[in-house]
Amino acid sequence: MRMTPTILFLGCITLMLCFPHRAFAWEIEGYPGSTWGVVTESSSTLSGSGSMGWINQGIDWVTLPGDVVLNTFAEYRYRDRSRQPEYYSAQGPAVGMEFKKDFLRFGADYYWETMPNYPDGPRRTTSREIYLAGYKGWDLTKNADVHFPGSTGLPGAIWFNLFHDTRGVTGSGGMGWINQGIDWTTLPGGFVLNTYAEYRYRARSKLEDYYDVRGPAVGMELKKPLYRIGADYSWQYYPILEERTKGFEFYLTWYIDWDWKRKE
Repeated sequence: MRMTPTILFLGCITLMLCFPHRAFAWEIEGYPGSTWGVVTESSSTLSGSGSMGWINQGIDWVTLPGDVVLNTFAEYRYRDRSRQPEYYSAQGPAVGMEFKKDFLRFGADYYWETMPNYPDGPRRTTSREIYLAGYKGWDLTKNADVHFPGSTGLPGAIWFNLFHDTRGVTGSGGMGWINQGIDWTTLPGGFVLNTYAEYRYRARSKLEDYYDVRGPAVGMELKKPLYRIGADYSWQYYPILEERTKGFEFYLTWYIDWDWKRKE
């Protein structure tokens, strides 16, 4: 039987996950995992209310030269919305392998995707994806000694995910945002009051009709270390549909991470 790249890829991941770590010459470095999600209620006529997120559990196997960490993982992903969900809503499990350094991750995964609202009935596909992702945060007050009158901090961040589907189901694309905010004060309960400006984008080369969108937003939120609740006003442009929308969105978002290996 011919060993396809998919079989080899999944076989390597299965062996690494199942083989007792004491048989290796080195000790497994960690069992990191995380979950991220967002729930929204929007006045947009094209998106409506929705949710998006993932839960991930991985293994850090070894640190390579250059402080590059080799990681394998299993993950479940989902995204959904109440309006125009045909080419957007999707869910399913994935397994993958990646190299991590600082704020960057480069890897490949195998994804079993179900699009439940596809026009001809639920569409089930598998995809092999290569990706480069990154997240970098900063605070201009702490990092560059920049101050704004009345503020306690100037936090900002950038996040992106560039991908290529080697089977051609969704093609190549990317999504991400860049954000700059102002922390005004800390309220009772430890909530930090923040206002921000942000630019968002999402695009891919196939099944892009209701997927591709870009535009700026301004918002206000109350944030704590694990979650944020807020509202924003965004201007969205759907280039394939040649439609523009604008409106308010209320949201709750969270990010929680862990490592099951005890640190000495």
